[in-house]
This record gives sequence, C-alpha cells and structure tokens, in this order.
Amino acid sequence: MDDPHPTPRSSIQEENRRLLPPDVGTQPGPELGSEARTEQAAGDGQQHSGGLGVVSTAFFILTGVLFTIPLPYALLQTGLISGILLMTVLPLCMVYMAVLIGRCWNIMREKWPERYVNQRVRRPFPAIGREAGGRFWEITVWLSVNSTNFGVTVVDLLVAVETIKILLPGHFSDRIWLLFFTAIMMPFVWLGTPMESFVVGWLGGGLGLLASVSLLVAVAVGGASAPLATIATTAASTATTAAWNTTMSMTSGPVSPATMYPQPALDGTVTFSSFWIGASTLSFTYAGMSVFPTLQHDMKEPKKWAQPLILSYIFISTFALATAVVGLVLFGHLTNANVLENVQCRSSRAGHILATLCSAVYMVVSLCNGVVTILPVLQDSEDILKLPAKTNYKHILLRTAILLLCLGAAEAIPHFDKYISLIGATSISLNNFVFPPLFYYWLSKESGKVLGLGQKAFFAEMIVFGIICALAGTYSSVENIIAKPAPDPC
Repeated sequence: MDDPHPTPRSSIQEENRRLLPPDVGTQPGPELGSEARTEQAAGDGQQHSGGLGVVSTAFFILTGVLFTIPLPYALLQTGLISGILLMTVLPLCMVYMAVLIGRCWNIMREKWPERYVNQRVRRPFPAIGREAGGRFWEITVWLSVNSTNFGVTVVDLLVAVETIKILLPGHFSDRIWLLFFTAIMMPFVWLGTPMESFVVGWLGGGLGLLASVSLLVAVAVGGASAPLATIATTAASTATTAAWNTTMSMTSGPVSPATMYPQPALDGTVTFSSFWIGASTLSFTYAGMSVFPTLQHDMKEPKKWAQPLILSYIFISTFALATAVVGLVLFGHLTNANVLENVQCRSSRAGHILATLCSAVYMVVSLCNGVVTILPVLQDSEDILKLPAKTNYKHILLRTAILLLCLGAAEAIPHFDKYISLIGATSISLNNFVFPPLFYYWLSKESGKVLGLGQKAFFAEMIVFGIICALAGTYSSVENIIAKPAPDPC
C-alpha cells in the first residue's frame, strides 16, 4: 500500500512552502507567556526557555476540554450502556490521536529545525497539514480549526444565557441577554492580544475547573432527594410539568420539557438520530485537538507531550463519566441538555444553592472562554486582509463584525446543545479522528519511518470512523435543527 514514488510528493511540498507568504505558518516574535522566548536545538533534549511545564500544560488541556453540563443528556441520547462504552473508548482514542499529532510535530522539528525550532509558529496544526500533505491540507485544517473556534464562541454565548436565566429567571428574553453578553465581550475582543488571552485563559480555566467539580457535587446533592423510579413515574405529572414551566418559561409562554427538548426513553428505544446526536456531543466534550499542537509547541520540552496529555485525560474521563452517569440515574427521563436546570428544579435547598453558584461561575467561564476562543479567528482574518499590526479602527470594525456574526448565529438557533452536536459531528470529527492518523502516516513515510501493518489498519479504521461520525452526526444534527425547531425565545 506504500507509495513507491514519494519523491515527487516531497517536491510538491517544497514548492508549496516556497509559495507560502512569510506570515503563514511561521513567524519570529514573542511567544505565549513570554515576551522574548529563545528556542535552541539540542537534539532530543530540545527545550524552550520560559515555556510551559508538564503541570501547566496539563492544566490548560484539562480546562480547555472539560465541559460537563451536557453530558447526562448526551448519555440519555445514546442510551446508558452504549453511552458508557463511548465515554470509555473515546478518551483512549483521543489520547492516542493527540500523541500522533505530537509525533508529527516532533518529526517536523527534527526534519526542519530552521522552521520549527528557531522560529515562532503561529498556526501549528495547519503547519502540520502543510508539511504532511501540502497547501490543500493546510487550508482544510485552517478552515476546520477556525470554524470550530467560531462555533465554540457561539456555544459560549448561549451557555452564558442559559446560566443567567437560572440566576435571574423571567427577567428578560434570550435576545436581550445575548445582546447584553455580546456587549460585555466586545471591549475585550477589540483590544485582545495573545498575552491578554493567556491571562484570561488562566482565569477562565481555573474557574472552569472549579465549576466542573461543583457541578458534579450539585448534581449528586440536587438529584439525591428522589430515586429514579419516582422521577420516571412522575415525569408527566402536572406538578413536574409546572416546575419545569416555572424555570424554563420564556416570553412566548411556558414550554414543556417534551416540546423544548425531545427526549428518547431509557428503555432501549434509542433512535439512529438520537444516538449520533449524543455521540457528537461526547465528541465535542473530549475535543481539544485544534489547540494541542499549540500547547506542545509552547512546552519547555515538547518531547514530553504525552505526560500532561495522559494526566489531564485521566481526570477528564473520570469527571465526565461520573457527572453523566450520576445525572442520568438521578434525573432519568427528565434529564435536560442543561443539567443545571434539573438541579434548580429539585426541592433540595442545598441543590438549589449549588446550582445557583455553579451557574454564576459558568457564566463567567463562558465569557472568558468566548473571548479566548474567538481571538485566533480575528487574528487570522486580520492577516488575510493584511491589516497593520497596530490596532486601529479597521481592526475594531472587523472584530465587531465577526462577533456580531456569532451573535446572529446564536439568535438563529438559540440552543447550545444543537450547536454542540453539529460542531462535534463536523469539524471536531475531522480534527480528532481523520487528520492525526493521516498526517502521521504521510510524515512517517516521508521521514523513512516504517509502520507496521496493524498500525496502518488502525489508522484506516480511525479515518473511516471519523468520516462515518461526520456524515451520520451531521445528518442527525441538521435533521434535529430542521425537524424539531425550538420555539422562538423572543
């Protein structure tokens, strides 16, 4: 199956590199968290002075990936048993795929040290695609990464709205809250720089970790006052419906949970669409591949990339699985896309207080993450338009326009769970399962590394799995958006 003529392909890649503008892929300049980082090649011991250590890298992976609010509902969509299997296998696959991307980066540093050891790399993931497959794959990865960042910013806006409605129920419509949070984000987006995003990332990451831990406690405490059998048998009762309407009512009138969030049963009648929607949500939860090359690039010792990766995913997997199972077991058929609403509806005073605290923290986390996530999209857009480095009115107009596009997308489909499944099915499936094995295979072959038949077969399986996830998940997510539109929140 190996290409007997790899030389022409290498020639094409070299030609692509010559044709690239100097500001694409590599640039000298200050690194994240360091005004003047000096990188020196020292064989296998290559290090970045002032870079991230193992613990700090694990922290950024952990806080960038861990998002547990929709997990109980995702488990409801996939079915309990199949969902648990997915939540066990997906992290293992994600770790291995991330290790492959790390190996791709190490191959590039060894083969082209003048480009990737002594130079600042602004876009490591697209750079890997360029070196592996040429200009087409660089552009494909760039589009996938930026569409992911744009979509995640929309999700952050909607999560902020969902949390403020728990804190201040019935005060304003979703549209007013979206405008409010967009206005809050706007000044930070106007003046945002990589250094500022680093600081905001630390703040949002620390609060996000606190919120995820608190959410598990809130779900356990808030749902423990009634057993599953009681919840399941009273799901359609008048009292339960009234409680949901009180919390979830909007300006257009009360909406029942069955209307707002169509939910499959727990008795094994999971549908094709519900399974892939849930699987896409889980894929979104374990996502992070688009930023992993950047984190590895910023490490003091990029060769140790696997250490923080394994440490962080052990914690992520444990918390994600615990939150999903506990939430589904306690709330049953009533499990909502925003499990905090379930906790808020419980009669337990302690659960009510915890849900309120978690909502306040998640609101701040969403705004911080939204600023950090949209910043690369803004900077890439400025590069394409060749705007000057110094901020002026053109930067402000462009950044305002892009953030207003996020606002428009949130207004069009005002439910974060629908965006999560759509993003998880499209760009994240490609980032997680298609790009890593494909790029590693190409770079390994070009560098003379021999891969075993079993490894090649596994790579092929992951690529096929990623494509199936993308096609089935996208179809199911779009069907869910079109066939079951949410009521107008305004």
